[in-house]
Amino acid sequence: LYGDAAYPLSTVLYRPYRNETTAEQARFNEDMSTFRLAVEWVFGKLEQLWPFVGDKTRRAVLLRQTGKEDVIAALLTNFHTCLCGGVTTDYFGIAPPTLQEYERLVSTHMRADQDTGLQPTSGHPQLVYDATQGH
Repeated sequence: LYGDAAYPLSTVLYRPYRNETTAEQARFNEDMSTFRLAVEWVFGKLEQLWPFVGDKTRRAVLLRQTGKEDVIAALLTNFHTCLCGGVTTDYFGIAPPTLQEYERLVSTHMRADQDTGLQPTSGHPQLVYDATQGH
């Protein structure tokens, strides 16, 4: 996982280097800031398409099953990206998956989670950072 500098560094959570002292640390911070920006674009698209997702009052009153609503909104947003692309795919110069490719990806992850006894995941691929390759 990758968080911003406010989070403590741990074995499962990376964050930017403070007072970077090596070229590799500076490159890591620069590369990861690009990915963080892309994640913020995705959340922006999610809230643009589904304004209720950003409504903090719906969480406070605990009257609705916001987790399920958020998952459905994210799934529909991913469908939208498959069909129309978005700022993230444009920025990185990649084509979004087709709906069929996306369905296979989600199905594969859900089957793997069932086999291991884990709860279904969001279906997003894991980001592995290789400082020698810049990604």
